Amino acid sequence: MANHSSSSEASSLPSTPTITTPPSSIPPSPTLSRLTLQDVSEEARSEAAKWKAEANKAFVGHDFNKAADLYTKAIELNPADATLWCNRAYTRIKLEEHGYGLSDASMAIEINPKYAKAYYRYKQAISDFKKLLALEPQNQLVRTQLDSTQKILRKVEFEKAIELEEEKSAY
Repeated sequence: MANHSSSSEASSLPSTPTITTPPSSIPPSPTLSRLTLQDVSEEARSEAAKWKAEANKAFVGHDFNKAADLYTKAIELNPADATLWCNRAYTRIKLEEHGYGLSDASMAIEINPKYAKAYYRYKQAISDFKKLLALEPQNQLVRTQLDSTQKILRKVEFEKAIELEEEKSAY
């Protein structure tokens, strides 16, 4: 086996940029397999509802980190509940973790495409990005985030409109 530690070999290898992500107060979302409410036990739904109630209290008390952690516990028990994802999305937006918030809002929409509040979370993020750009007009990262979020929202709204048209034509 060749020794890859020699400097001549190391310098001839293409360099790979190191990708770092900003530290977050919230762990990444659990992956959602195709669960339905029937796949989640009544006990798990009940326990998730308790975590949700605690998370709601933390949110009202402006303890957004705690609220996000509690919503995460609820989601782990009942990942098929779009409300949990949407609530955590709003919490993450409050924590200025817009990417995570948008990811959670997307999951809520995937679970329940008719859940209007999840679409509103996109609009909240867009509003925040616009406020940031007013303060920092040269901030390219915020401008890029705003542009991509607006594109996602337009795509989601377009798909929703098509789905509603298909439902109307089915009757």
